[in-house]
This record gives sequence, structure tokens and C-alpha cells, in this order.
Amino acid sequence: MSTEIREKLLQEAGVKSQSPASGVGLAIKADLQLPWYTRRKLQRYFREFGVPTESEKTMRQQLLKEFPFSLHAREEPVTIKDWTIHMCPVVSFPNLIAMVLHYINMNDKAGTLVSPAGVPRDEIWVKVGGDHGYTSFKFCFELANTAHPNAIYNTMPF
Repeated sequence: MSTEIREKLLQEAGVKSQSPASGVGLAIKADLQLPWYTRRKLQRYFREFGVPTESEKTMRQQLLKEFPFSLHAREEPVTIKDWTIHMCPVVSFPNLIAMVLHYINMNDKAGTLVSPAGVPRDEIWVKVGGDHGYTSFKFCFELANTAHPNAIYNTMPF
């Protein structure tokens, strides 16, 4: 697509700037629930048409500002179904309570906390779950006090 055609299309669409606003890329990634590798494919597609996007490095830096917890990654020996031991990546963080409180505060500021049926108005219910795959084990928590507590965007793995 030529520069002239692209600029005409953007002008007709009402786009005033061709540089992405800060945080838009991260918001799109979160709203569409895109993993990083899919976002990279999308970025390459946009580049073909000359549409600028935020770099992954910029987006990850923004994410770290919003998620103020240190993560610790290491490999640990894990026994799997066939009783063999494999080295598997393990990620942990020091304070689950602080993370849950941070998530509750984020939802409170966004105005997404609700009182579903059966939950007293002065209580916040946190659901904890887990999943065992062949080579991995995952824990997550969800706030029951959201409009769609079982939705993927309300499930926080830890």
C-alpha cells in the first residue's frame, strides 16, 4: 500500500496521528486476550501496511509499572504422571496476599466490583483453583465479586 493511499485512508477514518498512544498496545493485547506471540504476528502484519505499533519492550515496561511485584523464576525437578523426573520452570512471587489485595484495589478503582447473589455486600470472596497438565501445575485465583468471575480476564494465575 502506498504512503498516499494509507494517509488518505487514515484521514478518512479520522485518525489524527500515525504514532501509537502510550498504553494502547497493552490495552489491545489485554482486551483481546492475546498471548505475546500472537501480538508479535499482528505487529508484523501492521508493519507490512505501515501502521506503527508500540514495541514489545515498551509494552512490557508499562506492564511492570502496573504489576509492582517481583517474580522469581527457576527450574525445579518435578515428577510427572509416568513417574519420571523432569526439570520444569517454576515462577513464584513472595506475597500472595499483597497480590490479591492489589488486584482487588485495581478492580475497585475501575468500578468493576459487584455484589453477586449470595455474597454479603461487605465481603469480597476469592476463589482459588488449580490445574494439573502433563508437565505443569498451575494455581489461579478469581474474585467472585465481578460481573463475570469465571471469565479468563478475571482469572489470575500465580
